[in-house]
Amino acid sequence: MPWHSLLGAATILAQNRIPDEAIWAGLALVACLVVGAAILIVVKRWLRPAPPPAGEGELARFRALHEQGILSAQEYERIRTSFAARSSPPVPPAAAEPSDDPK
Repeated sequence: MPWHSLLGAATILAQNRIPDEAIWAGLALVACLVVGAAILIVVKRWLRPAPPPAGEGELARFRALHEQGILSAQEYERIRTSFAARSSPPVPPAAAEPSDDPK
């Protein structure tokens, strides 16, 4: 492309200047699109369903294996009690009860 055609295009652009109002309107439109996208991302994360409690999906999978006959009843019970032990909070040790025996 010859240089004189580029120079000619630059002079045409310089003569036909874009109004400041159009530039500000374009920037406002871009800002609105960015804010709108951010709002959509936040709402999408807010409406996302909570993940199931840990182990619930795994236990259902083991239950299905037991129903299909792949796991024996003893194996399934051992796995189920293992999940129950992991999901229940630890029990604090019982406090020493005061004795009725005065010293």
